[in-house]
Amino acid sequence: MVRLLVFFLCAIAFAQEPCQVPPEIRGLTLEQIRARVNSGENDFFLYKQLLDLTPSVPKPGTLAVEFERRLKPDDGVLSYLYGRALIGKNTPEAIVHLNRATELSPSLPWTYLALQEVYASRNFADKAKLLDNMRSYHNLCPANTDGFRYLDKLTDGAEAVGWVRDLRPLLEASPGEEQGRYWRLLWAAEFRLTPQAEYDALRAKVAGDVKRLEALPNAGDRTLMGALADGYKLSGQMDAAGRIEHQLNPDEGFNKNYDAWMVKSGLRGGNLTAEERQAAFREYAKISVEWTAKWPDDPAAWSVRLLALTGDPNWKKEDLEQVGEQYLKVEAPHRVGWTYTPGALRVTQLWFRYGIRIPDCVTMAERALDEIARGPMEYSDLTAPPNAADIVKRSQFGFDVSLWDAMDVIAGGAAQLKDFEKARRMLARMQRWLDENQFKKDDASAGFTRFQASYLVAAGRVAEAEGHKVDATALYTKAAATGFIDGEVRKHARALWDEQGGTREGWSLATRRLPAPKPPNLLPVDIATTYAAWTKVDMPLPDAGLRDAAGKPWALTNLKGKLTLVNVWATWCVPCREELPQIQKLYELSRQRGDFEVVTFSIDENPGELEPFMKSKGYTFPVVLARQYLENVAAPVTIPQNWVVDGKATLREKSIGFDSRIVDWAAQTAARVIRAGN
Repeated sequence: MVRLLVFFLCAIAFAQEPCQVPPEIRGLTLEQIRARVNSGENDFFLYKQLLDLTPSVPKPGTLAVEFERRLKPDDGVLSYLYGRALIGKNTPEAIVHLNRATELSPSLPWTYLALQEVYASRNFADKAKLLDNMRSYHNLCPANTDGFRYLDKLTDGAEAVGWVRDLRPLLEASPGEEQGRYWRLLWAAEFRLTPQAEYDALRAKVAGDVKRLEALPNAGDRTLMGALADGYKLSGQMDAAGRIEHQLNPDEGFNKNYDAWMVKSGLRGGNLTAEERQAAFREYAKISVEWTAKWPDDPAAWSVRLLALTGDPNWKKEDLEQVGEQYLKVEAPHRVGWTYTPGALRVTQLWFRYGIRIPDCVTMAERALDEIARGPMEYSDLTAPPNAADIVKRSQFGFDVSLWDAMDVIAGGAAQLKDFEKARRMLARMQRWLDENQFKKDDASAGFTRFQASYLVAAGRVAEAEGHKVDATALYTKAAATGFIDGEVRKHARALWDEQGGTREGWSLATRRLPAPKPPNLLPVDIATTYAAWTKVDMPLPDAGLRDAAGKPWALTNLKGKLTLVNVWATWCVPCREELPQIQKLYELSRQRGDFEVVTFSIDENPGELEPFMKSKGYTFPVVLARQYLENVAAPVTIPQNWVVDGKATLREKSIGFDSRIVDWAAQTAARVIRAGN
């Protein structure tokens, strides 16, 4: 009776203010919401916020079972909640329940928002249904900015004008940091709808918008920082934009130096002698100090420093502890979403290996294990590529490695701390994994034997800590026979063997390498081939009325009668930025030779960002605005991408990716274009 009364009162509140989540619920954390739902509170907005805040990565649809239990066939609100919970896990079924919700509760606005998410996605795209649901939601909740979430999907300029006209006053009245994404959508739409001759006036308006955003108190919010970076670029403040982009992506500058040094050092190859490799690691440790001094706020630089430090022959435990602490401090603000390689796990592995702060190692490893165990990753069916199953399969080994790394630290650390109950629980978890994954035993790429060795070593550590040296010796010896233990563990195992009176012949026999599973037949893969391969296409390109960055009309017929290299890129794409200097060289080469041309297709959402970007870099190659065209012709779009198009406007060959190690890329690509066009 009490629950019915609560639900009735909530229904009254919902009817009075259906478009706004009550402030007292909007401010709750996911943990607080979950606690209230678990206590029996029956509140629609609690359920909605539970859906909003529950991560869909690494597994979409985790709440589907919970809301299926609540489902009633004649209840539109419950149909919405269940349908919403299914999105990403079983979207076709979600559509059925969401459509049912619109029939039963047509005034429930959130159903139309959920359907927008579906019809805006790559795999369920339907522009007509998207627009219909956008209108339905906007009619019910005209003051809600989330009704403009898919403004960038509107391709009809006349339709978009009205939406832009409605959005700007909403943002000007309430320019909170949570509105950052909508400012970006607004600016992009305004530049798409504005003639290029009027861009200067629009840039001045954006500059005024930026001042509003600068005055907000939470300037460190990533969404807001992204909006500010866009606003600075659009208003010509490139230095300010660069500073923010560095804060958002601090690794970019470091990564270029790191990659260049790794190639030069030879550490990525297998051609160094033992002495050369040792010398390279000493240099690695030395230069990593310089990198952290130059990029003190870059998590990647500190990660490299952490891993390289022990290459210095004079390193100390205090150094490793301090570097680990600094890495965790720098990495913390940059954590975004779920990962099966949490930074804390790498720190705790090294600390545990060298006996640093064992209690902290166990605690950090337990937290890391909780995070990792939320996986492995499953693709949302909204965006899953055709080869999603293959991608997930390839990532499984890395996921399993992290899982075992965390379990190993917990079991070994607990043994050192004499917490044998915790150590035995972790050993049981390891054994359970081995039992459940017996099907991987004969797959050499699955790592089963390696994980089996990890279990045996961990069990040996626990047995030794409990004083059972004979048991420990047997376990270590069996682990040694797998061939998957490091030198220190093998040395310790041999010392225990000798201590128990074992002979050299007995050790040799006991540790004889067990038969390994037959390796799979894998084709040799060259990195350059993997990331910059040319493949034949032979597809006639459909014509379309486009425009260039200056606002002039441009059509595919412009390519007819000419051999052309088409580059597909975006200003925000890091590999594209690495490739564009070579595209400029290729463009200049094409003008000198005259036997082929170069044109680029930008998929930037906001055309206003192109002119300041091109000017700041000194690029002069032609740019065509082709975002919508590429979505229609070549979806899903991967960038950077290069096409060879012949004189009949037929796409002959294409290449995806950019390999910065290719010497004289422009000349080699020019030769490729000529060969493909003949």
